[in-house]
Order: sequence, then structure tokens, then C-alpha cells
Amino acid sequence: MRVVHTASGLVDFEKPINLRPDQVEEFRAFLAELTGAEVQVLAVSEPPRKGLSSDTEKQRWTAEGLAELVLNPNMTHRELGKLLGRGDLSIGTKRANFVPAFRRWLKDSGLTLPASRSELEDLIRQYEEDTEDEEETE
Repeated sequence: MRVVHTASGLVDFEKPINLRPDQVEEFRAFLAELTGAEVQVLAVSEPPRKGLSSDTEKQRWTAEGLAELVLNPNMTHRELGKLLGRGDLSIGTKRANFVPAFRRWLKDSGLTLPASRSELEDLIRQYEEDTEDEEETE
């Protein structure tokens, strides 16, 4: 965690801290005790963060986005998140579920990763159709 201190004397945290209402009071009391000063908690509004807000409509994964997960195993979640406009958690969750399942489907189908991106995207669409059919029959 980084605490940012500006030349004008303002202090802030580098990233937001998510706290329940009871934790906010505990944190306020901790800061008051630490600094010996009165600490006020002010409600402010922030612009929504792309890919991190539960209030925004869920972004559907496309074959193009899924192809990025397959083609870039060495990119971090953060790098892929910036590339795809998604949060780290979205990338990590999808990567952990999709990539192994897709590779298993390729192997079970007697297929290998194609050389071209467009062929990979077509295979991803086929995988989605096949697995959708399986889910409906279960």
C-alpha cells in the first residue's frame, strides 16, 4: 500500500480501500489515534473504474478476447486487462477457466492450436457452440 503525499500537503492512498461501514469507523478511529488529530470521513463520488464496477453492464467475452488469453500466456492479468478493457479479476477468472477447458477440448477433438488468429477465433466459436450444447443436455 502506498500513501501519496503532495507538495501542497494532501495525503491520499494510491488506490481505494474497500471497507464495510463498520470497518470505516474502525479505520477512522485508528487514524485518529495514530495522528492525534480529528479525522473526518467525507463521502465523495468518483468516476466509475472501467472493468471494476458492479454497476456497469457485464461485458460479454468475444472470440477475439478469448483468443488474446490463449495467445498471450506470458502477459500479466493487468496487461491483458488494459488490452481488453477488463479488470484483473475478470481476466484471471476467465483465463483460469477458459484456457485449460479450451485446450482440453482441442485435444479431445484431435485438434491443435492453429497458426492463424482467425482460425483460432473460429475454433473458439466452435468450442462455445459445442460446450453450449453440452450444458443444455445436462
